[in-house]
Amino acid sequence: LFEQLGCLSPHHVFVEGAGSREFARALASSMAELAQSLPPPATLELEDAAALRIARERARWRGLGGDAVELFEGPDLSWAVIHDRDASFTASPGLRTVYVSAFDGLADLRARLAPAGRRLEGFSVAATDVEAARLGKILGALGVSHLAAPGAIQSPPVTWRHGGGAFLDWMTRHG
Repeated sequence: LFEQLGCLSPHHVFVEGAGSREFARALASSMAELAQSLPPPATLELEDAAALRIARERARWRGLGGDAVELFEGPDLSWAVIHDRDASFTASPGLRTVYVSAFDGLADLRARLAPAGRRLEGFSVAATDVEAARLGKILGALGVSHLAAPGAIQSPPVTWRHGGGAFLDWMTRHG
């Protein structure tokens, strides 16, 4: 249910203001609870285990080197939350690994998301309607085709234009 194997899986959470570390800590606590009630896979493919280990060790060593990075992790590669305060969008290796970063205003968030522009499929937003509308314009310009409230990203409408709509357009012309 939460192995991040789909196109709408959570990879990176951006928190406006100074609360990103506290959010990361709370998310880590929730991930630990989830691992108790919904255990992660008992075995992993070698490539998956290596990707998880690389993400964790990179975060661990960056933190030890003085970067604003903190790793919260479960045992046996079961889950990880990587608080990388100043990161741009970072794709997760999946399998219960999530990045958390802070941002300061929409211009900063736009700059952090720009490197992933045209590759982001969906985005969850917890904001007022006015803020969500402003953010929606920025995300639309970056190619995001599905905007949803937290917890609803995995349930897009039937009319969702996955991948910007290329497949849906093709199906309606050739179906």
